[in-house]
Amino acid sequence: MTDIYHSRIPNPDCNTLITQYDNSYRNKHKQGLSRQYKEILKYGYDLLHIRGIGFKKDDFRRFYKREKNFLAWIGGIFSDLEQEGIIIKLDNKRPKSYSLRGIHLEYVTEKDTASVTSENDLINIVREIMLTEKPQFHNISVSFWISDDTLYQKLQRMYHEQSKGIDFNKSNKQITCKLDKQLGISRIATFLVYPNKRVDIRLKCTDNPFDFNHSGILNCYGVLLEALREFRLKTVVEFVSQEISEWLVKSVDLNHDSSFTDRTNSIRIKHLFGISTKAEELSQGKIKVYPHKNKDTGQTKTRVEYDNLKLDLPFHKLFGLSDEYEQDIEREKQNKIQEIRDKEESQIQDMLHKEGDKQYQINLHKQKSIEICSKYWPCVECLCGYHKF
Repeated sequence: MTDIYHSRIPNPDCNTLITQYDNSYRNKHKQGLSRQYKEILKYGYDLLHIRGIGFKKDDFRRFYKREKNFLAWIGGIFSDLEQEGIIIKLDNKRPKSYSLRGIHLEYVTEKDTASVTSENDLINIVREIMLTEKPQFHNISVSFWISDDTLYQKLQRMYHEQSKGIDFNKSNKQITCKLDKQLGISRIATFLVYPNKRVDIRLKCTDNPFDFNHSGILNCYGVLLEALREFRLKTVVEFVSQEISEWLVKSVDLNHDSSFTDRTNSIRIKHLFGISTKAEELSQGKIKVYPHKNKDTGQTKTRVEYDNLKLDLPFHKLFGLSDEYEQDIEREKQNKIQEIRDKEESQIQDMLHKEGDKQYQINLHKQKSIEICSKYWPCVECLCGYHKF
């Protein structure tokens, strides 16, 4: 287990942020920001949240009433706000891009929610999701070899003819061919063909992953067969390839999805402990936890993901890997059950110990009370409450 992780702090709302700027400015200059400065900052805030990227000086022409010297005017304002640490420069490219201090650009398009800040809370949430939600896989990359270079030559001609979906990478001579149709809901295949007769397939299906079990792997097998058929129809080349069972699965993303989002939809994890020994080994212990919004259904779920597992396995060996992963999860479930049992046993023993000690004190109290009360027998009631006379 590693303890290197981070969770995001929600971006402040516009009014809160500008109030902070105004107070800081007032402390230095004995007066707050001008109305025009506040309007410019509010507009900059809105631009950041609409675009998700930095703003530029030219975006603020609407605030300038004269016809000339706009750059000198806006340059003076930006220079002033930069000195106060309110506007920050993102890069030195031309035109320069800027942001506002206290805004995390990678989160500006997301809904602000509470963050998990306790590592133990985080680990417990991840354990719960991984132990209760089924494993799935997506973003599949496979590689195989074909008998000759006829396919590559045909794709070259199609590229020069500007056929739809064909692209050429001059640096490595790779030709990319994106299929015209989806292979079911949210499943898109792209073929990458190289002059050395190697072919790669990138199967994108993040919104419709396959179950990581025998049935799901067979389903993926069928989708790859369909992709191969569509590719042959598009290129009109009857090339000979290896059997799909021998295709090399280069990498996949392995995920567990859960509707349990109330405390996790703000988390960004870079490193966390791995439950499955095999998956942890293949991913170097890296796990991502993030809110995944399905573009087709619009539903958002918390996704716990082993990102880009480097497999380099023949396709048929995925069955064995899924069995191993299932066994790892089952073993972890049993360990969890044993942890609960051990904790309950410890609580019971502790309770019995406390009860025994309490009973001893009661008996001792009774003995002393009887000695005291017997002096007043039979006309008084024992004030200890354990007996009457």
